[in-house]
Amino acid sequence: MLSILSPCRVLAYVYSHALFAGDVKLSQLKAALAEAGIPAEWADGALVCRGHTLVTKAADSEDLLLEGALSSEYFAIRDIIYGQYHVC
Repeated sequence: MLSILSPCRVLAYVYSHALFAGDVKLSQLKAALAEAGIPAEWADGALVCRGHTLVTKAADSEDLLLEGALSSEYFAIRDIIYGQYHVC
């Protein structure tokens, strides 16, 4: 008889802090996303991409925050962000 494995809990996550050189504007990012075929809508000062992935700017800095499930869409949006700005 096979035993059933219980789901594993994530005990830690890797946080990678990227430094963006240049002026980060969400309106320019929205245009770049549209050019790549990823629709994005404004909602409370953030970009919501296909209803699942959220791009916001941190209130106290120029940092971009990308939130959403890790999926091909998430990584495509991340690649567009990295392509728009010089990432250090």
